[in-house]
Amino acid sequence: VWTGDKYGVQTPTISGAGKWIIKLDVNNMVYTISKPTLYMAGDVNGWKQAAALMLNNAGKYTGYVYVTTSGFKFTSQSDWNGTNYGAGATAGTLSTDGGAGNLTVPENGLYYFALDLSNLTYTFTPITGMSIIGSVKGNWDTDVDMTYNSADNSFSVTADLKAGVFKFRANHGWDLNLGGTTDALSQDGDNINLPADGTYT
Repeated sequence: VWTGDKYGVQTPTISGAGKWIIKLDVNNMVYTISKPTLYMAGDVNGWKQAAALMLNNAGKYTGYVYVTTSGFKFTSQSDWNGTNYGAGATAGTLSTDGGAGNLTVPENGLYYFALDLSNLTYTFTPITGMSIIGSVKGNWDTDVDMTYNSADNSFSVTADLKAGVFKFRANHGWDLNLGGTTDALSQDGDNINLPADGTYT
């Protein structure tokens, strides 16, 4: 935003090195900044693409996706006109062949996916739970379990917490943990600050 004063320029910020999509609409003088995204289409959503995975700074597309055993694919666009990623010839591999089979999981549920498109490989981890942990509960040994809502792919809990710091973690372990700021969580991010005692959702 330029106010006309040469010292009144506000600049967009990029939170971390890596690949970003920056769109500038010069007619309306607005811009957007986003990460490259992969979409998921499957039986769970009527085979209509929904934003699913974002490119992280390690060059992998990662994200938490609810899928079913009926199968699914990932796509580079919000339709079928881009590159589509189905099952490769061996477990853990992807194929861009138009006739590739669907990707599958052993059980319906929420999974953490990591796709490396440069090598056409992927991994997935079942998410059996998400919790809050930190000094807000007095120590780093007590998990406050959250409840999953598949309708909007969210976890929530209402709990009495003390001023301090916390993080979110999956499956009561540290392999998948989220920190940072409330509007920009990231894997292995910094502790999140809670400024005052209270009951929080």
